Amino acid sequence: MSQFQDWLLEGGRMKTKEVAVIWRKLAPSFQGLGLVIKGRFVFISPVGDFVRGVYFEEAFDSTAFYLRVLFLPLFVPQECISFIHGERIGDNLLWKIENPDLIDNLRAVIQTQALPFLESVSTLAGVIACVEKDVERGWPRYNSHHMEELAYLCIKNGDHSEALKWLRHLQRDLENETTPWIIDQRNRTRLIETKLLESPEAALNQFEDWKKQTIITLGLEKYAGAN
Repeated sequence: MSQFQDWLLEGGRMKTKEVAVIWRKLAPSFQGLGLVIKGRFVFISPVGDFVRGVYFEEAFDSTAFYLRVLFLPLFVPQECISFIHGERIGDNLLWKIENPDLIDNLRAVIQTQALPFLESVSTLAGVIACVEKDVERGWPRYNSHHMEELAYLCIKNGDHSEALKWLRHLQRDLENETTPWIIDQRNRTRLIETKLLESPEAALNQFEDWKKQTIITLGLEKYAGAN
């Protein structure tokens, strides 16, 4: 085991500073992509309507971690970097600190799996296609976050009738829910429906307000850029 790996293993569970050390070894291979690191999250900067990147996810084994590729729409209120979209990538067994080929393995899987996914969701059309697949995957069961996002994406795309269809579908399904976060979600969709019926610009302005707040909540202010 190298001195680098010995240092990473000191003190038990891998911490964010160890993630930073790993990323410093990887970063030279990905120059020019605008990748920056914040905690366990390596993402493309600047961020606009979406944040896209890879996340070094904690594992039960204190000497291991998972690598996850993901994106999040920032114009939907978010309290943290969640794993609503994306997936774990690579062979989990590779992400053991004592693996002598750790850096090479990570570099390869980022190049062959993470970057193609991140490129596929680099446009509004690509994001819509991805979220549609998420909604359709378990239909008629679905994740309410996915449907909420799909409705908002339709508004962003100018497809207002489709947006209203998804908003009303979701509202019907959530009508009798009493969980606080679901009530918040239902109220958001009602607000957006009201604003959309008022004017598309009113709905888009609400998205901008939510995006500004989400960027602050996630601590991404200095990475914020154009849409």
